[in-house]
Amino acid sequence: MTDQSVFDRLVVRKKEKRGIMETALSRKELEIKARKQDILDMAAKLFASKDFHSVTVDEIAEKVGLSKGTIYLYFDNKENIFFSILIERTKSLMQALSQAVESGKPFIECLRHFIFTYLEYFQEHESFFKIMHSEKTRSSMEAHYQMHDYANESIGRFLEIVNALMFKGVEEGHLRSVDVLSMTKMLSGILNTFTYYRIFSTTDASPYEETEVILDLFLHGVQK
Repeated sequence: MTDQSVFDRLVVRKKEKRGIMETALSRKELEIKARKQDILDMAAKLFASKDFHSVTVDEIAEKVGLSKGTIYLYFDNKENIFFSILIERTKSLMQALSQAVESGKPFIECLRHFIFTYLEYFQEHESFFKIMHSEKTRSSMEAHYQMHDYANESIGRFLEIVNALMFKGVEEGHLRSVDVLSMTKMLSGILNTFTYYRIFSTTDASPYEETEVILDLFLHGVQK
């Protein structure tokens, strides 16, 4: 056997070994991700069914079938768990809204899908966002600033998505060529008001019904 053949076989073995290690690492990473997700899902259910301060890390651990110490391997404290859920929910919403805008469909259809996606998301996660608003003033100073900074970042991303939608409307000739940022603020304000009332008031209107109301108000205004 030549030196080159020996060298080639060594290279192949190293690649096979590296592949096994990478597969094992990926599997381990997937297990960690799945366990963290289980913790977040259970914590979200508990936060939604009880007062935030009534839920303990011990209770979360018991419900998910882990020890309290294992929970702390993934999260520093209960506020960190709550903040992680907030990040997860917000990212999911932004992704869904981006897809609605970038679907390649005509503006009116994109706008309708965008509004409906926003309203439906807040309806599905109503309890969590209600807790977020009611508990943010009772959180620690560090958690309060952390949530405040992330909220500003999320609002910025949201406005970027709405802005892109407004430009699409102008390009297709559905919206006037006025200050696009003003139109962005107007649609954002309408959506925020409707979702606030959905979370903190009683409404029988479905997201579908409210979508059509918002769509009509935004495109045609309230002038008779």
